[in-house]
Amino acid sequence: MSANAKTHDEECQCSQGEITHDQTPDACFEAVQRLVRDRPDVTPDQLLGYGMFSVPAPELGPLATKTVYVESISYEECCRRGHLCTAFKWMHPSVATIDDVRRARETRGVCYDSRRCQTSNECRLFCWCNGNKKCVQDL
Repeated sequence: MSANAKTHDEECQCSQGEITHDQTPDACFEAVQRLVRDRPDVTPDQLLGYGMFSVPAPELGPLATKTVYVESISYEECCRRGHLCTAFKWMHPSVATIDDVRRARETRGVCYDSRRCQTSNECRLFCWCNGNKKCVQDL
């Protein structure tokens, strides 16, 4: 994550319609900033986490998606891999481990609530903010 990481979405033109393409939580950017500040020998691109990618799932029905996980990747690599996905988010394990996220997502309906979202930061870490401004399990 470079100093311009928060503007990566604009640089790569990642936004697609109403859905924010890069839904990486602010907590992950903050965790990286803390780690880099505390360990000057580490650069942001050396910090690995995991990616969550919302991808089409035609086997599930029309317009259905599913979430695919990729472990041990940097934020930059997550952005590259997420380019053609419906949405993606990079997670640092200090914020939530991949096992925590998988367990939480097994509880169907855990993402649905009456709150509206403008960004995925307003949803639980393992949920997506969709084009209807609702927190959902899958887009």
